Amino acid sequence: MMPLVCAWFQINWKVLVIFFAFLIAGIVMYCSNLKELGAALIASSSVILSLLKFRYGVFEPIKLVIHKFSHSLRVSYLVRNSGKESITNAVPIMEVLKIFKCDTELKELGKQLYVITCEKHHVLCTSFGLYGKSISVPAIRKIYSINDDAEVYCWVDGGAPGLTCEALSKLATPDQYIDIEGLFLSWATPKQWGVGLGNLKYCHVTDLPVGSFNEVNILDLYIFRFNIDGTQEIYLVLRVHSEYGADVLPRIIYAVPIREDDKITISIRIRLSGENAIDKTISDSLSIHIKKLDLQDRKAKLELKGREFDIVVTDFTLRKP
Repeated sequence: MMPLVCAWFQINWKVLVIFFAFLIAGIVMYCSNLKELGAALIASSSVILSLLKFRYGVFEPIKLVIHKFSHSLRVSYLVRNSGKESITNAVPIMEVLKIFKCDTELKELGKQLYVITCEKHHVLCTSFGLYGKSISVPAIRKIYSINDDAEVYCWVDGGAPGLTCEALSKLATPDQYIDIEGLFLSWATPKQWGVGLGNLKYCHVTDLPVGSFNEVNILDLYIFRFNIDGTQEIYLVLRVHSEYGADVLPRIIYAVPIREDDKITISIRIRLSGENAIDKTISDSLSIHIKKLDLQDRKAKLELKGREFDIVVTDFTLRKP
């Protein structure tokens, strides 16, 4: 019962504030020889009560969804409006993103977590001063670059964009490398909401009619082999999405060195907020088991597990991004 009451107050608090303001002002004026004005304000307060809403939209988290593309896996979260009214201007906000390797959070292991950028692009992010440099940040060693010689384990079918230099520009600043929180993600089917950096369209706002579904784009997963500190290694690459959608200008790109039989866990918490709706917080995790990593045969195999699914992904082939 209490959650329903709290939800009702969350939807109607503005109307209640205006109602009590009119009511109290009317009573004060009525008792101060301004009876006509006071009576008018009291009457107006009763009209304001008619604006109270007893029907509203409800964010219903369904499950993590894995989409298989030619160069990556896309991790999204399926959401439905199970309420009685449409939700407008709904936004997804990343509150927590944590990466664990063998049950240890990687931000505590400075040599196990990297941030990737591309030296070829200087247009959208020059104000961050990150390009062409290696910058030391707490708990993460440096910023590194991918070049055209990088090789990626990927699927040969499908048609999703690869991890190219054009897709490597990012929004995160050095103080956000450890904790990516309070920042927008994007919807798979957004509504028109203007443009931002470089005239790129915003994709973080949508409407959810009653009973409709949509997906929150969280991140893309790749397996890369490239050079860091003069050593060729295999990395699990996490391309975290931003308010600009899943194909351009990601929030940040992490790389985790992996070997066969490693286990990586990605823990997330997302808050959904919108007009005429109750805020909803989603907490979930994705477990990635590196079942096979064969450089000689250029094959890799991942096993992905979530709370609502158990998927084994196979047939990676080493090729250019």
